[in-house]
Amino acid sequence: MRLIFVGDVAVDRIPDSLGDPPRIFEEASLVLANLEGAILRHEDRNLVSGRGSLALFNSIRVLEVLKAFRVGSVSLANNHIFDLPLPIGQTKAILSEAGIESFGAGVSLAEAKEPLTFAEDGASVKVFSFGWEVVGCPSAQKNRPGVNPLTPEHTVETIRRVRARDAASFIIFVMHWNYELELYPQPAQRQLAHDLIAEGVDAIVGLHSHVAQGRELVNGKPILYGLGNWFFPARQLGHLHLAFPPISRRQLALE
Repeated sequence: MRLIFVGDVAVDRIPDSLGDPPRIFEEASLVLANLEGAILRHEDRNLVSGRGSLALFNSIRVLEVLKAFRVGSVSLANNHIFDLPLPIGQTKAILSEAGIESFGAGVSLAEAKEPLTFAEDGASVKVFSFGWEVVGCPSAQKNRPGVNPLTPEHTVETIRRVRARDAASFIIFVMHWNYELELYPQPAQRQLAHDLIAEGVDAIVGLHSHVAQGRELVNGKPILYGLGNWFFPARQLGHLHLAFPPISRRQLALE
């Protein structure tokens, strides 16, 4: 089994040609990305006006990008997935129609905390995605839409609950955390990552900072604190031009 994780994808318009993906993408069992923002259908473009013009979203053409890189699943646990007043079910339905799974957000906490599950050649993987409320990830509650909350208590309880009934699966935590353009992991979040490895998580993948951050092995298990962007071209948000500095051009794919 070969999994590939890539960073943030947010697309309004795309180039005429996306080129060919690296060969490793063709050979992967599954490619996973972070979808930074809801998918907007053509008929919903009227939502991008007034205050909504500053919302980050994906046009329907993001599906071309995801298919070009053979992305089979996306995390929705991020700070922009609810920028526009669209039901989370719409984005999930669009992805599902395109054959792409999604996880990490939902109409309730029960739905948001459900992992992606994948099995191949007798091996099983479960991927959980979490979003940090401090950077704008709205936490799901029992009867409120949102993302799977990234708190020490909830993440530790999640891995303990899983390991109590599943000792064999490979468990991966995807964490939308830290601050934008921060080059290093926060000490408290690094400690949390170490604690989660000790509890039985097999790998941790970080997102949100838009720059590649540090990585380390703890008891032989990888922690990637920030993959950076993956496909996040400059764009106009109302009167603002959103573009990242040169350091954001370093983008990681974790195999």
